[in-house]
Amino acid sequence: MNVFARPVQDMPEPLTRRLRWVFVALFLIGGALRCYASFTTLAIMHPDEHQQFLEQAQRYVYGYGHLFWEQTDGLRHPLYPRLLAVPLAGMESVGIRDSLIQGCLMRWIVSLIALFAWSLFAWELHRRGDTMASLLMMCTIAFAPDIIYIHIHPLSETGATITFLIALVLLGRHPFWAGALLAISFGIRFQMGFIVGATVIFVWVMNRCRFDRPFLRLSLGFALAMFGLCLADKIVHGGWLHSPVAYYDATVVRDLASMWGVEPWYAYILWMGNGGLALVVPLGLLVLVGVRREWPLMLLVVAFVVPHSIVPHKEGRFMLPVAPLMLALVSVGYSELARMCDVRFRRRLYGLALIGLIVVVVVRLPQILWNISPYGPTANLLHDAGKREDLTGIIICGADRSECGNYFYLRRNVPLVVVWEHPVEDLPKINAAHGGKINYLMCWKKYADQFEAYGPVKIAESGYYVLYQLKAPPR
Repeated sequence: MNVFARPVQDMPEPLTRRLRWVFVALFLIGGALRCYASFTTLAIMHPDEHQQFLEQAQRYVYGYGHLFWEQTDGLRHPLYPRLLAVPLAGMESVGIRDSLIQGCLMRWIVSLIALFAWSLFAWELHRRGDTMASLLMMCTIAFAPDIIYIHIHPLSETGATITFLIALVLLGRHPFWAGALLAISFGIRFQMGFIVGATVIFVWVMNRCRFDRPFLRLSLGFALAMFGLCLADKIVHGGWLHSPVAYYDATVVRDLASMWGVEPWYAYILWMGNGGLALVVPLGLLVLVGVRREWPLMLLVVAFVVPHSIVPHKEGRFMLPVAPLMLALVSVGYSELARMCDVRFRRRLYGLALIGLIVVVVVRLPQILWNISPYGPTANLLHDAGKREDLTGIIICGADRSECGNYFYLRRNVPLVVVWEHPVEDLPKINAAHGGKINYLMCWKKYADQFEAYGPVKIAESGYYVLYQLKAPPR
């Protein structure tokens, strides 16, 4: 069972050995680049990255943190935050307690696991006799800035893609574990149900609709993992399928996601064009060539993209799980074109592909917004505030709690109030509601003079935010 059209081929051992060392070298380089990006990027790709995952991992490990409506209504399965809590608890146990360092290390750890999963998927192309496509894909995975940027952000899309790709690699050799990983991918992100279901149906059909031993092992692994997910739902939320049912009710029945914007069905096609015709057209042609051989991968892409196109609310991050499949099709397409040429020109074509990759890296690198406000500045200042021994409470004015560091970086169990407006008159009321403990303030620099009555003393500054100690607490 597999989702590749080309079967596994016996490759020459010397070639496999050399390629394995090349893969290891590229993995180490890609890991180093992700390490640098993780430690120099203090920003979020989407608010969910923090409010649904990092902040909840903080809450599981340290026992306090902000709850958002998705948690109170039980829309999110606890699996992914619990997985992220594992490295966080591990760092705490070995004495790494600085919140900034913990955040950077967590991003790097997630990026390395993602790099490993994508690399396994690229290696699968070599196992099926297409060494050029395998190497092209691995080079792109290691160096492409967009892929590095995706990997260092622990969104549910990143986590779900990791388990899904490993499941595709294991389908033929270890169907039990493949089935379990497919279910875990669904538990991490419920939208993966489209592509997970398509994968199971496809391998069953390609298996001539037989329930033989490999497919039964796949089904058993899937069923046991789903039972574990349902049991966790029962323990945490009180119902066996509480989180997926609540998620379906909120996003489909009540269509709450449309509150954050709706787009036409062809929005994803238009957004692809934002990359520029000089890039999109050649890549599109390579995909078409690659589909001629590895058409099953395109079936999985379609099974994922079509339902997402029907849903009114759309975001570019929703398409991240199919990015490695599309990259595989591009690599296969280029390899197939090279096979049509004379042997003498194939190395030149491979060199041309590497030159094209270098050009893309140079052009795209400065275009990516690696650090954006307000997450980075608020995280830095919350980290500084958490080190203050006299801190008893803090209010952040001019931010949203879904886009600032919250307790993950404050790391102190004290009142933390985040308001978008600058309620100078309401400050005493807010302070009273939190036991009169608010003695620190974070706000935009241009609004600092509004708080002069409270005797603000500047402690630190980051971006356009400033941290103040209030000598005269609001009363």
